[in-house]
Amino acid sequence: MKAIDKAKKVLEQHGYFVENLWSVNDVIDKHGCSIDIAKKVLKEVLIGSIETINEMIQDHEVYPMEVKNILNTWDENKDPYRECERIVKELNKINWSADWYLDGVLYNIRKL
Repeated sequence: MKAIDKAKKVLEQHGYFVENLWSVNDVIDKHGCSIDIAKKVLKEVLIGSIETINEMIQDHEVYPMEVKNILNTWDENKDPYRECERIVKELNKINWSADWYLDGVLYNIRKL
């Protein structure tokens, strides 16, 4: 374990987040799968994480404040589909739009 701790320290000094690292053995131990399946699982999870990070950065840095203000009016206590409709109507008023999935998740937020 000393070698791993040492490696984590070096990575951390170079700006890497090391509080949550996964190995194929973690997946194998938890799910009893083959090494090939474990590698595929980790690849899919990490690719999904990168896409999520990109979406989060886009949401917080690219949109103008007036768009962010509208997006921030989302009401968790209301029907998500209706909230999407409402948000898109508000966005349209400032020449922006979005699409949404049937489960009430906005995507493709864009200037018209």
